[in-house]
Amino acid sequence: MAIYSSVPPPSQQPSVDIETWTLHALQHLDITPLQIPIHDDPPTVAAAPAPKPAPRTITASAKPKPAPSKRRELAEKGKEGSRRRKRWENDRLIGVPGVVAPSSRDWEIHSTSPVRRVPYYLAPLWEGVAESKSRRSKAVEKEEERGRVPSELRERIRRGKVEGEMLRRLEGEVRRFVVEWEDAVRSLAEDERVIDAESSDEEVVFVGRDLSARTIREREEERRAKIERERERCVFEARVGDRGGALGRYLVHALAGYYGLRSWSVTVGGGRRAVVGIREGGGVMPGPLYAMV
Repeated sequence: MAIYSSVPPPSQQPSVDIETWTLHALQHLDITPLQIPIHDDPPTVAAAPAPKPAPRTITASAKPKPAPSKRRELAEKGKEGSRRRKRWENDRLIGVPGVVAPSSRDWEIHSTSPVRRVPYYLAPLWEGVAESKSRRSKAVEKEEERGRVPSELRERIRRGKVEGEMLRRLEGEVRRFVVEWEDAVRSLAEDERVIDAESSDEEVVFVGRDLSARTIREREEERRAKIERERERCVFEARVGDRGGALGRYLVHALAGYYGLRSWSVTVGGGRRAVVGIREGGGVMPGPLYAMV
């Protein structure tokens, strides 16, 4: 009975031929010749890689910034409830009921005033009506100026640059001229009425008398010429270059505007005159000016 140990004996392996194995390994190797350059190549500097942008992480609390145009629009609108926002909404008719968007006709270029097509043969009549309206409006403006003290004259009197006695004397001359003119016009109307009555009686009864219609007409023309000469009167006169003369002429012009008269200055010889004249369409003479300032 044979007894074996727990370790089995090693198996018998065949021996390896070293020379054969070496030849077989060399046949399967790829040997490249080693080339060593005579001169060293210049060292190449490797470019550093560009840094990669860090990834942007957007948290839930941070809001993205709006575009520049959006920011500009928000600044133009203003905050909610501010005056800027209200003006912006009013300009764009936001919240207006019944608003109608503008159409292409709203951008057309046309006259802002009403245009009336007038036939050619009616143009003179149309111009006459317009001229009469403008004349009436000017007359109303002049009537409103009558009896109103100029603010410049009031200011000069307040500062003491105008003597009260000089103003009172010049106003007395102007008022006397107006009263005499009204009396002359009244007497002319009375004379015309009497002459008309006499001429009608003489034409019927006394046909052969020397008082003819030509004589009556000549007398009437003379009377009218006299009245026309009395329409103007020199109220103030001073030498050219006199400092007080300029103030006197200014007062005459101011008084003429107060009483609704025409006034102008004229140089005669070595003196400068301030002349006043009656304006067409007289009215009620206002109260004294010196008593109102």
